[in-house]
Amino acid sequence: LVTGFEFMEGEDSRLFNRVSGISKETPQTAESILAAFDFQQRGETLDSLGAFTFDGTMYMKQSGLHGTLSILVDTSGRFLTESDFGKSFWFRMNAMGDEGTMDASFIEPQELDSNQLKIVRNSTPLAWAGNWPTQCSAIRFLQEEEFEGKAVWTLLLDYGDDPAKTIAIDQKTGDVLVVRSKNAIPEIGGFLPYKLVYRDFKEIDGVRVPTKITAQDDMTGASESTFATVETGIEATDEAFKIEPRERPTPWIAGSVKQ
Repeated sequence: LVTGFEFMEGEDSRLFNRVSGISKETPQTAESILAAFDFQQRGETLDSLGAFTFDGTMYMKQSGLHGTLSILVDTSGRFLTESDFGKSFWFRMNAMGDEGTMDASFIEPQELDSNQLKIVRNSTPLAWAGNWPTQCSAIRFLQEEEFEGKAVWTLLLDYGDDPAKTIAIDQKTGDVLVVRSKNAIPEIGGFLPYKLVYRDFKEIDGVRVPTKITAQDDMTGASESTFATVETGIEATDEAFKIEPRERPTPWIAGSVKQ
């Protein structure tokens, strides 16, 4: 490690110090960062609140479509999302235990595999609201930087056989603002990188949750979900997370419309 050099000319010399101006504070570690926020308490509070509902809108930037979005989710892994884009299409997805279903207006219902279930659960508004460090096999501090004007710590999270995640944590609140990773996509025979950005956090019944989420990957482009209302304490049975049958529109076939 070169920390500086000395320039000599005759009897004169000048010392150039490369590390001058760098903070002499003790370097951050993942342990010290996690200790600054009581994630265990956050997890206990989150678990005590039952199911959450998030209602708002979704904007798909690639297609320019706007629609409604409703999410029912809890910390036990149960999840139901319903989005409706009017005459364009509707889309629903649920997860309970090791099972899940995807249902859309343009295809028959399909079961979600284990990779798809992980993708669903990792993208919910509650994914980073509780004691998320307990899910990691290792956590490493990478650097300090800024994100949208906020000082953040960037951490690398290891999950054993699953892809690692790089996250940015707000230094003041402990909110996870950015998540970068990749999902296994068997259909393409590889992995698809993605990025999640969480904004506009609100504290609801002692838990900080994002009310705006931007998701982006190279396959579907970017989508932005904005939640106008968030409710907690929902006593939801398994029945509430099931997808109810819905009539599909008749497929349009060229030349089928009579003049």
